[in-house]
Amino acid sequence: MKDISKELDNLTAFDLPIELRRILAAYINSEVQGRVSSFVNLSLVYSNGRYTDFIRAYMYFELMRRKMLKEMEEICRVL
Repeated sequence: MKDISKELDNLTAFDLPIELRRILAAYINSEVQGRVSSFVNLSLVYSNGRYTDFIRAYMYFELMRRKMLKEMEEICRVL
């Protein structure tokens, strides 16, 4: 869990899954990738808004999913 918290602190827009970036692009009404990245990076830096809370919560579970998948792969290799 502590590792995930550290990973959350170091997130950038490019760490988000493409699906979330597409949703944010639709919300911002922009196809310009730089604008979406800037929006995400700013909301991660100024971590006191609902967008940041959503992005961080989403990424927490995404990072947990990735970690659990990696652990499952290790278990399956041992078996």
